[in-house]
Amino acid sequence: MNGWQIPSPRKPSKSKADFARERREKVASLIKQGLLKSELIKKALLKVPREDFIPRPYRDYAYLEVPLPLPGLAATISCPHSYPLFYEPLGLDQGYRFLEVGLGSGYGAAVAREVVARRAKWYRWKSTP
Repeated sequence: MNGWQIPSPRKPSKSKADFARERREKVASLIKQGLLKSELIKKALLKVPREDFIPRPYRDYAYLEVPLPLPGLAATISCPHSYPLFYEPLGLDQGYRFLEVGLGSGYGAAVAREVVARRAKWYRWKSTP
C-alpha cells in the first residue's frame, strides 16, 4: 500500500483564480522542499494549467499530492512533485528534442514542451488500449 488515497469524484467548484493560486502555491512548495531547482521547469509548471489535463470529476484535486485516475485509460496522472523529479535530471533546455512515450493525460508532455520551447522539436506518442 502506498499510503495515497484517491479522492472521490465530485462536481468541480474551483475558479480559474483558485487554480492559479494553487498552482503558484504548489510551485513554491516544490521549491521549498528542494524538489524544484530549474528555472525553466518552474516557469513551465507555472504556465501549464494542470487542471486542464485532469478529468472533470477530479479537477478540484489538481494540485494535491495524489495520483488522479484517468478513466478509460486504466492509468493515473502522476503527483505534481513527480514532474521536476522526472525532468530535472534530464537537463532539458530550450531547443532540445524531447520524446514522451506514455499512456496518460498529456500534462507531462505539455510541461516539457514549455521547457524546450515551442519552436523546438518535441514528440508525444500516445498509446490507447
